[in-house]
Amino acid sequence: MTLISASKDSAIARISEIVANLWNGTSGFQARLNPDEMRELCSSIMLKHSTPEEVMEISDRELTRIINDVMAFEAMSGLLDGLAPEQIEKFDAAVAGR
Repeated sequence: MTLISASKDSAIARISEIVANLWNGTSGFQARLNPDEMRELCSSIMLKHSTPEEVMEISDRELTRIINDVMAFEAMSGLLDGLAPEQIEKFDAAVAGR
């Protein structure tokens, strides 16, 4: 195993642990998210924008915040899918402050 793949494996393991902790501690995540998909998504996002070494240098607190934000966005993204057109119109009006 090369040093790069070992670093990548360590970064993915760290991200996976944070995803598991957040998923286990938040019922909203449990109800709406698949933990395996979240581990894959968060790892993909982090390693697309940072090297494994950079991921390992991020503080636990900051990396947890980043991953929590990604998971919260994913949990909320389909929330309005089940609304009827009239309900969406009311929602849009309320958000716009009308």
